[in-house]
Amino acid sequence: MQHRLRQMLFALVLNLSMLSFSPVMAAFTLDVDDDGQLEPLSDGLLIMRYLFGFSGGALTRGALAIDARRFYY
Repeated sequence: MQHRLRQMLFALVLNLSMLSFSPVMAAFTLDVDDDGQLEPLSDGLLIMRYLFGFSGGALTRGALAIDARRFYY
């Protein structure tokens, strides 16, 4: 089940640019750490680490933005 979820998330990340805008997409964000910005070295790194199976401290260590409002994954 978790492997399938990772596959689906990975496919979503790769194909996000091909999706057309809709009201549902307006509520969707890849701002994982909830700092108000989509940054490759924080949000992108968190997503990639999750897809590779990292969790806990190994997932978040050095990847959270300074002004992140979300710390637990």
